[in-house]
Amino acid sequence: MNSQLETTARKVRKIFDTTKQLKEAQKLWFKNVRGYVRANPGTSLGMALAGGFLMSRILSSR
Repeated sequence: MNSQLETTARKVRKIFDTTKQLKEAQKLWFKNVRGYVRANPGTSLGMALAGGFLMSRILSSR
């Protein structure tokens, strides 16, 4: 029983650590995207429009 508890505790710690790493990666990614959009607003708008157009084509064909 004790080994099961230790195994579960290790798994919970690993999940917690992974979650923490993912949150940090997300913050860094958003910071980079925000900087790119501020530096290149026209390109960012064009990419958003192209992405929206492609999504509408994909979803409307169903």
